[in-house]
Amino acid sequence: MRIASINLNRFRNFKSSVIRFNGNSLVIGANDVGKTNLFYAIRLLLDRSIPETELEPKESDFHIDAKGNHADQLAITIKFEDIKEDAVISRLKGYVSDKGKCFISYRASRESLTSSLFIGHSKNELEEIESRYYLKSIHFKYVESTRDLGSFISRERRNLLKISKNSRDGNEKDADNTREGKIKTSLDRINASIAKLSYVEKATDSLNTELQELSHHNAGFTVGLEAKSVDFSKFLDQLTLGASTGGVSVGLGGDGRNNQILLALWKAKSEVEHDLEDEAIIYCIEEPEAHLHPHQQRKLASYLTNKLGGQVLISTHSPHITSEFAPDRIVKLLEKSGATRAANKGCSNCIKEAWAKMGYRMSVIPAEAFFSDGVFLVEGPSEVLFYKALAKQIGIDLDFLNLCLLSVDGVDFPVYIRILGAMEIPWVMRTDNDVTKVPRSDPVKYRFSGLNRALKIANEAVYNDHDTIDHPSKLSAEHEEESKTLNPKGIYVAKVDLETDLVEALTDALLEFTGAENHADAIKYLQQRKAIRMGEFLVRHSNSVSTLAEDDLAKPLKHLAKLSAGRRS
Repeated sequence: MRIASINLNRFRNFKSSVIRFNGNSLVIGANDVGKTNLFYAIRLLLDRSIPETELEPKESDFHIDAKGNHADQLAITIKFEDIKEDAVISRLKGYVSDKGKCFISYRASRESLTSSLFIGHSKNELEEIESRYYLKSIHFKYVESTRDLGSFISRERRNLLKISKNSRDGNEKDADNTREGKIKTSLDRINASIAKLSYVEKATDSLNTELQELSHHNAGFTVGLEAKSVDFSKFLDQLTLGASTGGVSVGLGGDGRNNQILLALWKAKSEVEHDLEDEAIIYCIEEPEAHLHPHQQRKLASYLTNKLGGQVLISTHSPHITSEFAPDRIVKLLEKSGATRAANKGCSNCIKEAWAKMGYRMSVIPAEAFFSDGVFLVEGPSEVLFYKALAKQIGIDLDFLNLCLLSVDGVDFPVYIRILGAMEIPWVMRTDNDVTKVPRSDPVKYRFSGLNRALKIANEAVYNDHDTIDHPSKLSAEHEEESKTLNPKGIYVAKVDLETDLVEALTDALLEFTGAENHADAIKYLQQRKAIRMGEFLVRHSNSVSTLAEDDLAKPLKHLAKLSAGRRS
């Protein structure tokens, strides 16, 4: 059983949103965009730690639109799919369709501040129910972002021990009873030994003398210092977690280690508590990366999605955790005009093919792009270096605007564009104006590879192959004309390539830097060991880059900054 989607209608900052999940899924988005509200909506229907008496809505649960209008009704509807567990099917009886689907809905009125629950095998055929009786076979686990790790560990530790104790067979119980008797005898001996310590005897004698001075009722009554025996009726409460390394006892550690201990306890408890073949488990975990370094964040993401039985929904701000999820398992929440929705309605199947092509490219860098309000796609690392420096020099603060520079490591722009489009992340791109020989052509023909690459992305007609070409003068007219079509779509083509365009724009600085006597030699020097020499140039001539504010080289950056501003408004 899994949550396939949730429909949030006028609930908190969600005006009308359908959010799809794809099995184990990740929820990302800016601060205050509604990740916690999304999880709380799920909790209203599935979290038994929220008692029935607290299901009634508050005024703040009803959506307020950009004009200040307060919604009078709200509705939360969860669609479940792949319901195969016998206990769930038995509990829900006629409310599961032949295809294993079920809908459960929460509805509330602001006028009366009351709520109702509904269930059915179709979203159009829901029946009202009196309680969340279905939770007896659906187990929901939730950890909030502001968790008190100490108390959480203590509670989960007690629960694990209690469940483990109740699952013992007769032989195990008999053996434990024998061991408990021996422990009690040992503790009695410890009490007697402690009482014989000289400083303990003196302290207790002094205390008893004072008690007898106070009242004759204390005659014959004595008190003493002793090691309190373990009360086996409260055995679980008196056990604490300890840790050791190299045979030496140590503290449990900081919050990072405690975070891992908590999740390990949770996993261990679930294995002994639930039968995954018969019952359903759904986990919601907010920001599990708290206090963990990057490598442990990635390991934790893998652990949560591969080791925990049941469906796992995670919210995060970590690109390291995000890098462990395929894009078709990521929900990106967006806010527009005071209302939150999911990009492309949540997890999208439309990018599975693109994701398969992306393969090895997925790393923390493209994962970081998923958190951005805009992405500038370039061919390689030298372009990334140059445009970071240019942005700084012309006053475009990439971090403040939440913009990302991303190298596609070649010219495979469509793969990245398709994924960014599914995430509804604005993008611009810049590619070289390559001209290549057509393989095995006789007589030799030439192809406008760079322009055609850009035109295909823009869904425009491409150029036919040419018999002769004098690059770049032959392309100057075509480049200028096509730029009028391509640039408004965020697609920019170099006049030739970054190095050539840069030498043309900053001739004096680059001739001085390269030691070349002409443009061609300067371009050749930059094109060898591109990223290294670009970095060296930017260190020595960063100020000269500021003169490019009105050059064609700066147009993609300005375009992206404008897209970001429009998105926020």
